[in-house]
Amino acid sequence: MIDNFCLFWLKYVEPNLNDTTFMADHMTADIMKSWRGVAFEEVCWQHITQILKALEIGGVKSTFSAWAVKGNDGHTGAQIDLLISRADNVVNLCEMKFASTPYTIEKDEADKLQIRIESLKETLTAKQTVHLTMVTTYGVAYGKHSGIVQKQVTMDDLFV
Repeated sequence: MIDNFCLFWLKYVEPNLNDTTFMADHMTADIMKSWRGVAFEEVCWQHITQILKALEIGGVKSTFSAWAVKGNDGHTGAQIDLLISRADNVVNLCEMKFASTPYTIEKDEADKLQIRIESLKETLTAKQTVHLTMVTTYGVAYGKHSGIVQKQVTMDDLFV
């Protein structure tokens, strides 16, 4: 059984019970931003069926996994939050991002996403294609680098 509140409590609150200013001092700190991202990823993993429905691929046989490849001197490493490998030879590379507004993809983020796509393509067959799929709280903001995204899933899609 997974309880996201218990995970939060055990990781952040319980170790700091004697620190009366912990919540006030840390709610906007990087540690809390990191936790919100981890918690959002966990919620996404708990709602795979809804993600498939939002992508309109619920009837396609699929497998799910996280994926990572270590970097070395000649190759940049990559980590992917969720891969959906489909029987129709499409692989959804799902990047999960928590944000309090529509998520903006800046140039450095677009470059990182492109590296992940290329690293993944090296492991696929010639028949398989990759669709970059952003799973975000409020969607992807339109901008200079948003065109890299083929599919979007929002938090609202997870709770239908």
